[in-house]
Amino acid sequence: MYFSYHALSGEQSILKWPGLKSSEITINAELISLSKAKGDLEKQNSLLRNTSLDLDYLDERVRAKLNYILPDDMIVILD
Repeated sequence: MYFSYHALSGEQSILKWPGLKSSEITINAELISLSKAKGDLEKQNSLLRNTSLDLDYLDERVRAKLNYILPDDMIVILD
């Protein structure tokens, strides 16, 4: 009797399986998105390591974060 009751009305019951499947699909989609973001961050991080420092990338990031421009830079505003 105890097992029958929980098989039909518990959190992991037969009646809740469709909802659990949709949650699984949502979580898997989020996992794929986060894995891609992690890969992008690892790539950016590798560009800033001492062994493979990309000075152009470093210059680009500094200018973007600090809003820094040189006196002879040309600014093009796109609308």
